[in-house]
Amino acid sequence: MVTTQNPPAADASCELNDQPVVNISSYLFAKLDNLEDRRKDLRQACKALQLMGTILLSPEGINLFLAGTRESIDAILVHLRRDPLFEELQAKESLSDHQPFSRMLVKLKKEIIAFGVERVKPQQ
Repeated sequence: MVTTQNPPAADASCELNDQPVVNISSYLFAKLDNLEDRRKDLRQACKALQLMGTILLSPEGINLFLAGTRESIDAILVHLRRDPLFEELQAKESLSDHQPFSRMLVKLKKEIIAFGVERVKPQQ
């Protein structure tokens, strides 16, 4: 299911220079459909939240590396977890004093983690 609700608004008055940048990484194996709709939804949400990084979507799941304000990171996780397929998504977190990414990409891929073996079905 693709969520079309807007993500909670981040506090736009906070600038990254005034606070640490929150970096998250996560992946979740889940059987995904409607990849193009999911891509569009996540691209819009990340842009609205002023996030930078990369999200990979594939039929087998999601893999992401994102950075932004605490409010923006919390908001995108809430947005993602509204989708029942992503409600178990857990993110590893770190802090940095600068934005590590220069752009925001949401890409469709054959696999989220390259195993190089066609018979491997990680979601099973």
